[in-house]
Amino acid sequence: MLLVFEAKTQTYPFPQNVVYKYGYMSQKISYLDVKYEYQTWKERFVKSCGKNEARVFDIRNNKEVSLSEGMGYGLAIVAYMADKDLFDKML
Repeated sequence: MLLVFEAKTQTYPFPQNVVYKYGYMSQKISYLDVKYEYQTWKERFVKSCGKNEARVFDIRNNKEVSLSEGMGYGLAIVAYMADKDLFDKML
């Protein structure tokens, strides 16, 4: 059985800056803070593995390792940030 997945763009991509009727919007953290942290995370923990692949890594016992949890959380973070190019490389 062959499974085919169709990628779609987000309805509300980052940043939204929307005030929701039943939500909370921080007065201390802006979308610029989130964007900065995302860029920092990418620089520290995402590594290119050739032209069309990337992975999330960590340093354990002085060795660079990739773990399934890092890839899973990384895919979720990248999807929230609407970074389709990196998402496709990590997938």
